[in-house]
Amino acid sequence: LLLRKEEKVLLHLIKEIRQLRREKNMNEDMKIGAKIALEGVKEELIKVRAELKRKGYDNRRGFTTIEAYIDDSIKELK
Repeated sequence: LLLRKEEKVLLHLIKEIRQLRREKNMNEDMKIGAKIALEGVKEELIKVRAELKRKGYDNRRGFTTIEAYIDDSIKELK
């Protein structure tokens, strides 16, 4: 199991990604903002992974799936 703090962060990040992907009629400024937000989500995910590794939870499943989901979301905005 993930630690509570990290679990809450991941759930929040996933909600942010879903919300950004639902927005269909984005102008260019909105797309730029969404890309910046997704990059922030990816950075936060990297921080969570590093914190878990520091605490001894080295190989957590699902992170590559979430990262791929973020990358796909960014590609959709181009």
